[in-house]
Amino acid sequence: MDNVTYKYVIYTKDVDGEEEEEKYGIIHTELRNVGGKVGFRSAIPGSKLDSSYTKSVKQIPYNISIIEINTPIIVPGILTAPASLSSGVNITGLLEKAGCKTFASLLTNSGVLKTYKSALDKWLIVFAPSDEAFKAESFPDLSKLTNAEQVSFLEYHTSPDYKPKGTLKTTKDPISTLATNGTGKYDLTVTTIDDSVTLHIGIGPSRVAEAVFDSPPVAIFTVDNVLLPSELFDKSPSLAPAPEPVSSPLPTPSLSPSPSPMSEKLSPLAASPPAPPTSTPVGSPADAPAGSSENSTLVNAAGT
Repeated sequence: MDNVTYKYVIYTKDVDGEEEEEKYGIIHTELRNVGGKVGFRSAIPGSKLDSSYTKSVKQIPYNISIIEINTPIIVPGILTAPASLSSGVNITGLLEKAGCKTFASLLTNSGVLKTYKSALDKWLIVFAPSDEAFKAESFPDLSKLTNAEQVSFLEYHTSPDYKPKGTLKTTKDPISTLATNGTGKYDLTVTTIDDSVTLHIGIGPSRVAEAVFDSPPVAIFTVDNVLLPSELFDKSPSLAPAPEPVSSPLPTPSLSPSPSPMSEKLSPLAASPPAPPTSTPVGSPADAPAGSSENSTLVNAAGT
C-alpha cells in the first residue's frame, strides 16, 4: 500500500444553524514496515506514527466508514494547555469602570495588586467596595494602620476560590480570604434572602451588588460597604477584654468609736457643745476657784 494522505474537515454550526467550515486537519496514512499494518499520524511535521488500524467497526457505503485504531492520534500541541484567559484580566481597569476607583488605587499604591494577579491563574474572587462606600461617615482612618495591617485589609477583600453568585447563595461554610493566616481568621460568612446575597464581616454586613467579571476561575463583585475585619477594627472597649481589677487601699477606719443611734437618743448632751460654767453668786468668794485672777475680775466687774 502506497503512502496516501487523506484530508478531513471539521464542520460546526454557526448561530443561524448553517454549516460552515471552521477548521480542518490532515491525517497522514501509511503502511508500516513492521507487521504490514496501516498506521496513522498527523500530517504536521514531526508527528509520531503511533496509531495503527485494528478493525472495521461500521461502513455505510459512500458516506461513513468507522474503523478502530489501537491508540489516539496525537496532534502536536493539542494537549498543551492554552494560556489562561484570566491571565489577561485587567483588574484595575474593570474596577475603575465599575465605580471602584478608590479601591483600585489602594491596590496599586500598596502593591497588593501583584498578589491579586498572581492568583488569577488559580482561583480568585474579589469583593470590591464602591467609591461611595469609602465616603461613609463611620469609615475609619486607614492611615492609622501599619503597612502590614493595610495589606491584610486589602487581602481581606479577596478569596483564593471561585464562587459565582449562584454558588455564593448556597454557601454555608465560612469563606477564607487571602488575609487568613495563623494569627487571625479573617473569614467571611454569607446569608441569602431571595436573590440578595450579604457578606457578614467583622463590623457590619455588606451586600453583594453586581458582578463586574465572572469567568472561571475569576469572579469580581462590587459590594455596598467596605469590608472591615474585626481583627483590625473591632477595638471598642465594650468588646475588648475586661482589664484586670486594680486593688485600691481601703480607707483607714476612725479610731474613735462612732456613737450609735441609740446612744445619741439616750445622751443628747453628748453631741451638744459643753454648757457654760455656772455663775458664782456675788458674795460667795469661797466658791470661786483659788488662784484664778480672771474669774475674780469678771465677778468684780459684774458686781460693780
